[in-house]
Amino acid sequence: VTGPGRALARLRLLAGGGAAAGAIGAFVVLVAIVAESTGRSLTDALSLLSDLATETRTNELALLRVVLLAGAPACAAIRPLWRRRRTPTAVLAAGSLVTASLAGHAWTAPDRAIAVVTDLVHLGAVAVWIGGILALLVALPLLGQAERMRAATRFSAVALAAVVVVALSGTVSGWQQLGALGDLTSTAYGQLLLLKVVGFLALVGFGVANRTRLIPLLDRTVGPLERSLRAEVAVAALVLVVP
Repeated sequence: VTGPGRALARLRLLAGGGAAAGAIGAFVVLVAIVAESTGRSLTDALSLLSDLATETRTNELALLRVVLLAGAPACAAIRPLWRRRRTPTAVLAAGSLVTASLAGHAWTAPDRAIAVVTDLVHLGAVAVWIGGILALLVALPLLGQAERMRAATRFSAVALAAVVVVALSGTVSGWQQLGALGDLTSTAYGQLLLLKVVGFLALVGFGVANRTRLIPLLDRTVGPLERSLRAEVAVAALVLVVP
């Protein structure tokens, strides 16, 4: 199997595994929602799931998210389909982002339509950016010198566009939720948003260093870029756990 072929196989595992983990997480969230709404334990909520999973709009969206995320690894697992076309996996994963925006804080914003669309664009750009970092980290060791340079250079351009979209959409979303600059420090949401901004700026710093210093080194060594990408993934994970 060629380098690109092995990289594609590993990316298939990454996509399928990530979607499967997301499906499990979404299912746990659905159970937790049912448990909270009924005052039951998580174990007891499991027995009520079939009756209450579609009782409310939030439950329906959570259930739909589970289904979409479960379908994504199923598509990725079909090797001939994955080799010919990765679109089904991507569409199902993108659909799960739609349910997240429709069920999240954007739905309660004063300008709901703008907030939901902006939040969806924001989530999509984050997925492309952070997911691309992880995919590049996974693929780099399996690619030849020229392939590494080409993949890293192309992703750098995509990442730059994604960063701009993340910054703009995040600013609009933050303003929709806060409404005043003073709320950045006086509210819990604002303080968490500041933490996300700090993490975002750290990731941008990594990206600038990669683009200007480390990618040009790929014709000699891949180690520095790999270490930087690992650090980026760690920082991104911390940013993503901030609610």
